[in-house]
Amino acid sequence: MTIINEVIKGISSKLHKLTKYPVYVDVKKNHVVFPCFYLKQLDQSQELSVGNRYWQEHSFDIWFMPNAADEVSDVREEIHKMAEAFFVELEYITLSDGSVIRGTDMHYRTTDGALHFFVSYNLFILKEREKAEKMQSLKAEGAVKNGNQKRRTGSIRGAFRRSNDC
Repeated sequence: MTIINEVIKGISSKLHKLTKYPVYVDVKKNHVVFPCFYLKQLDQSQELSVGNRYWQEHSFDIWFMPNAADEVSDVREEIHKMAEAFFVELEYITLSDGSVIRGTDMHYRTTDGALHFFVSYNLFILKEREKAEKMQSLKAEGAVKNGNQKRRTGSIRGAFRRSNDC
């Protein structure tokens, strides 16, 4: 499974455990049950850090819709209560392999009677590298300056790897 799907699954799991409301990842116009959550991925980026380590950033907008858009009611108290719970509950999510990642850049706003809670989950990942072929042996020769012309030779077996990095 991909990292982004793991993060989405971790967020969805936390939201559902918090309220038991349905969590939608795709926009569905029909058969939506209110109140509900809609999870929208905003940005995803990846940058090489060192060697085979990469820094990934995943940003989300989590919508909480307490009722259908055509219902008129004052939901400010419910929205603010939910936003406060999100700050606590979404600070850490658990991925399916048991690793825990921390939410950052948390903030929210209310638009048209819906809560928009923004959070980012950032983590390092390791990518598999091609295994380099091991060298069988290396023969080295050397001499000491300062007038001593005696040559020393030696053999080292299996201690080095061929690498194209040099």
